Amino acid sequence: MQNASIKLVLLLGTALLCAWFAVQTTTAQDAPKPLPVLAEGRYALKGGESHSYLIKLAAGQFLYALVDQQGIDVSVSLFKPDGSQIASSDSPNDRFGPEPALLVAETPGEFRVEIRAPNAAASAAHYQIKIMALREATAIDKQHVAGQRAFDQAQKLRPQPAATAKREA
Repeated sequence: MQNASIKLVLLLGTALLCAWFAVQTTTAQDAPKPLPVLAEGRYALKGGESHSYLIKLAAGQFLYALVDQQGIDVSVSLFKPDGSQIASSDSPNDRFGPEPALLVAETPGEFRVEIRAPNAAASAAHYQIKIMALREATAIDKQHVAGQRAFDQAQKLRPQPAATAKREA
């Protein structure tokens, strides 16, 4: 009787230990990977995919990066540390040429830059990130950002059929 009780306790202990390891392994595999830091380089991207990067900025800091499309059309979106979207750029230059990422940080924190190939049927190709400026914002930098936001808004309004949207664009 005592041997049976010991065997039962050992069996239950082993089962609990195995279950605990299984949960730990699953949790570690399911945990999201930290996003890479925004850095210069050339990256492959397939249609429908997106890549996200983090960049830590101080309040008042200016970021100007270019995403050079090399055979794939991409859009570039910027997000605040709280996850809310700041802007999205998709120039009418199709699969080649630059897409800008411009922002002046209003608050300090980790900002996210998302590069997306919106056409799911697009063939795999590359894009290249070039960091043009990362510094304390000047008055001209702030005007550059405002100009880009106006251009991005016009790009969204331009294809709309309403005459008022065309005038605003």
